[in-house]
Amino acid sequence: MLLSPQFLQELAGSKDLSELANALKATHYSAEIAQIQQPYTALKLEHALRRRIIWMHYRIMTLVPRDKVIQALYLRYIARNVKTVLRGLHTGQPAEDIGALVDPYAEELMGVRDLLARLLASDSLKQALNTLGSYYPDLRGFTLYAATGELSALDGDVDRWFYGRLSDALQKTPKSYCKEAQYLLKPLFYEFVLETILRGKIWGLEARMIRSFVENLVEPELDPVISVILECQTPTELRSALSVVRREMVPTISEPTSMEEAIMVLKKGYRLMLRRRARGSFLKTVRDEVLGVALLLLFEDELATLVGLASGIEQGLSSRALLDLLPL
Repeated sequence: MLLSPQFLQELAGSKDLSELANALKATHYSAEIAQIQQPYTALKLEHALRRRIIWMHYRIMTLVPRDKVIQALYLRYIARNVKTVLRGLHTGQPAEDIGALVDPYAEELMGVRDLLARLLASDSLKQALNTLGSYYPDLRGFTLYAATGELSALDGDVDRWFYGRLSDALQKTPKSYCKEAQYLLKPLFYEFVLETILRGKIWGLEARMIRSFVENLVEPELDPVISVILECQTPTELRSALSVVRREMVPTISEPTSMEEAIMVLKKGYRLMLRRRARGSFLKTVRDEVLGVALLLLFEDELATLVGLASGIEQGLSSRALLDLLPL
């Protein structure tokens, strides 16, 4: 059911979004593509494709209703919309413009569409944050944003909530397959922790505050890595420090010119690591619950590639440029 790398490379050669959409009509995304009103835009395609993934995730949740990890992973869709609305309020965008950027499908399936409606109706970011706290009591404080006022700090606070939920779900996973699930999902946690540390350094936060924000999300064996990164002052020092860390914990990075570039390189590396582990799950004897998580991760990875292709084609990037940018 997953699209082959060869097919994705062919999609990169689409001359426009219409050609891309027509090609996708021959895939498992056909029903969603057929519902898009032309003219096509990258955003319309993104919403349609993501609906397919959300629907599959929801269906898997109904098949394994007791699996806490699959339930927690579903929160990524809601967190995505929450972050979009909060960013819009932070930058002063009109509610109508913000509303066009979000799709309430994930909330509709879970019966919580009113949350998104209330957020969009907020007169201020402060009101929206209070609304979030009333729905999710563990999503309060917004520590990073309170300390920095940075736009990306809003994302960090919401992501911290999500990974806290996912971590709790893993702790409640039966021992019979808990280790398998943890191994599969570690790249997600590693990426978040390292990105948060590097952004904290960019923002000038104290090491103690940065560490407290990410503690308890990863196993103790990552603590030395965290300590080393907190001490790094330049991208060169960072690369040198990470070069001696086991590759199963930190991907190889080239010589970054800035901490921002280092973040992007690490994110790409962890995405590839997560993809390899998800694919590898199907070559082992693992529980169906773990295979369900692995399948969802692979579909989300495929979605990210398709969204990247649509965005690049809309911007007029060449096929070669797209293939260089996307980790196919």
